[in-house]
Amino acid sequence: MKKIVLFTSFAPNIGGGAVNINSIIPYFKKVDVEWLYLHDKDLNIEGCVRIGKPLTGGKLWKDLTNSVFLWLGIKAKKSQKILEQILARKADVYWIVGLNEAIPIARELASRTSTPIHFTIQDDVPYGVFARSRRYQWLSGIAQKCLAEVMRRVRSLDVTSDGMRDYYQKTLGINGIVIHPYVPSLPNIEPISLDANSVTVGHIGTIYSLPEFRLFCQALQEYAKAKGLNAQIITIGLARKYATIIEEFPKLIHDIPQLTEAEAIKHLYRCNFLYAMYPFNPASTIFRQTSLPTKLTTYIQAQRPIFAHTLADSSLAAVVREYQLGLICDRLTTSDLTAAIEQLCKYELTPNCFENARAALYGYDNVTKLEKCLTQTV
Repeated sequence: MKKIVLFTSFAPNIGGGAVNINSIIPYFKKVDVEWLYLHDKDLNIEGCVRIGKPLTGGKLWKDLTNSVFLWLGIKAKKSQKILEQILARKADVYWIVGLNEAIPIARELASRTSTPIHFTIQDDVPYGVFARSRRYQWLSGIAQKCLAEVMRRVRSLDVTSDGMRDYYQKTLGINGIVIHPYVPSLPNIEPISLDANSVTVGHIGTIYSLPEFRLFCQALQEYAKAKGLNAQIITIGLARKYATIIEEFPKLIHDIPQLTEAEAIKHLYRCNFLYAMYPFNPASTIFRQTSLPTKLTTYIQAQRPIFAHTLADSSLAAVVREYQLGLICDRLTTSDLTAAIEQLCKYELTPNCFENARAALYGYDNVTKLEKCLTQTV
């Protein structure tokens, strides 16, 4: 068994990145993974070790100072302590997930060791994340330079979508392989009769932009009123920063705190359809074209039609379109959204469309491809 030391800037039980990794690691046959992570407190998860607190975030001016030091490669005590703890682990391969502070840590690690490094990118930080951030927008150029340096120095690279692979090929001349989460099989879902007097929409995880979602909420209310229906949106694990939308639509939105994926599916498959979106604004172009929402794996398992509220150039739209999983709406007027909702409520799914998507995107080959990367770099 080859020893792999994995480092992430996030905890093993939080967020889509952790979900993706946890879907694959248990199925490895040739490698043993020790997961090092940053978090405010120890989480007592088997096989995982907290090696420090996050290096970014917190009070504005202190965070800005720390971020400048970090991304410019200026040595600071906290980042060096984290680096030393990574280097203290004997490994055949270091595996770094390139999100936030893990990117400059990976750059420093590459200059300090001859041990091969495998690098995973789930979201483009410079222009997919920072360009949409008020606090970190000014760091985009510096972060892009750092990310490119890391990508050129690591032994192997995997990315989250075809769009991301093509983007880095075009902009940096660097090739990566596409790795999606692994979904062994679709759950057996018994047929149910939907309430003919209601229209229920499901959503899990992050809403990337409130303006688009607000318009959708307004359109759903108008559609329900015109048809004499009761309307409800069930959100699961809505981030605190988006909670104000519930105050705007208190009778429409019902939020459920964090659930396991299996528990979430039990709620989602009872919905008429499921909502997913990417922001329409120009600053989100690269994010929209290169990211792939983790919620898509959950939606495919829930086996309900998908309302993809996004421009046609997004990775989300590409999947929904190719596998005929629902409808793509690239409009921002309530009248157009209402028409799209009515169309989707009448939509007939193609037989086996969700299984076709699961097999093509989320099959076992994701495990074998990633394990091959980790073993070939030795």
